[in-house]
Amino acid sequence: MELAAEGEEELGSPHYPQIIDAYEERLRSADGVLFPFNSQRPDGTVSMILGVKGIIYFELTAQGGDWGGPASAEIHGSYKAIVDSPVWRLVKALSTMVSEDGNTILVPGYYDDIRPPNDEESMLINAGVEQWSDQQMQEMFGVSQWIDGKTGIDAAIELLYSTTLNIDGIWGGYTGEGTKTILPHQATAKVDSRLPPDIDPDEAMAKIRAHLDANGYDDVEIRQLGGYPASQTSVEAPAVQAALSVFRKYSTDMSVQPRVAGSAPFYQFTERLGLPLVPAGLGFGTGAHAPNEIMLVEPADGVEAVGLAEVQKAYVDFVYALAN
Repeated sequence: MELAAEGEEELGSPHYPQIIDAYEERLRSADGVLFPFNSQRPDGTVSMILGVKGIIYFELTAQGGDWGGPASAEIHGSYKAIVDSPVWRLVKALSTMVSEDGNTILVPGYYDDIRPPNDEESMLINAGVEQWSDQQMQEMFGVSQWIDGKTGIDAAIELLYSTTLNIDGIWGGYTGEGTKTILPHQATAKVDSRLPPDIDPDEAMAKIRAHLDANGYDDVEIRQLGGYPASQTSVEAPAVQAALSVFRKYSTDMSVQPRVAGSAPFYQFTERLGLPLVPAGLGFGTGAHAPNEIMLVEPADGVEAVGLAEVQKAYVDFVYALAN
């Protein structure tokens, strides 16, 4: 058994390829890969996933220069009467990339390579849709409705099969308390795009660059901070079947989904090494990437998800089941 670990997942796992580089031949001899993951809800239901979307993450920066705007430092805000604004230029560049409501990507060809669910994925989605709860998820995230009022299986397919263009943060100039009338020389936005299977991250990045250039924003700098393709394992893989046999010992209510909408560098194992990967485990956790991210250690009365000790025992059960 080999153990690979890193602490940069929320940074895009930029050094994970180096781990594979160092031990590639040993890792290729494995029967499968287990990625520990809390797969239970508080009511004990197990919701197993088989993969993740890919991602590109980048910064867009508008800087004053030959096109206009202050090139090296902020200037007094009164000069906006005769000087271009890099902040407005960034906002306008961003606005060309999506529809008025921000929900449709206008970059040419950005949806071209998205494929519909295949037969295995359709079977899994239809079998698991009964566990999909719009109300429960919306309450958990603090939102009142999904885009375009989608619900049920329509919302589930949109979540799993669509690509996205999301502004994670945007800044420029003075953002402190009170007033400071300046015309900033630079503005930056951090952007991520989730990529379903069969979409190449480099091609997606190239389409965004080409779109900005075609719309007159060739001066807007793109700095890519990360990116990798989607990953998925078949439900028929022996490692997946071993995990399902273990889960049935702990829960009779179970669903299997093709992937989650988030991203992780699983492709290093599934695409590069050709290994089945099982991102699953018992236990309950929530609040991913948030200040209050938690994992249940000891369940309270009425909570059917198992505690940490049972989580660990289930991983041992998985290794034993896979070996047999």
